[in-house]
Amino acid sequence: MKKRFILVLLLSAVLTIAGCATGTWNPNKEKSEWGKDHAECEETIRAGIRDNPQAYDTMDEMVLIKSCMKKKGWRKK
Repeated sequence: MKKRFILVLLLSAVLTIAGCATGTWNPNKEKSEWGKDHAECEETIRAGIRDNPQAYDTMDEMVLIKSCMKKKGWRKK
């Protein structure tokens, strides 16, 4: 379980850096709001995963967070 936590933490850091580096944009928000929205998506998705951890893997988590960010209006340039 500790390895999974470390992997998820590392993945989150990579996603945060990648999100900043890839030039995501939202027509209704400032770029500075990306981090807040991403943190909210991570928290929401992880809460759902905690309810049934065997049903998800790291790739599922990434896809779900990306989908959450799209719902908030974030797109890649």
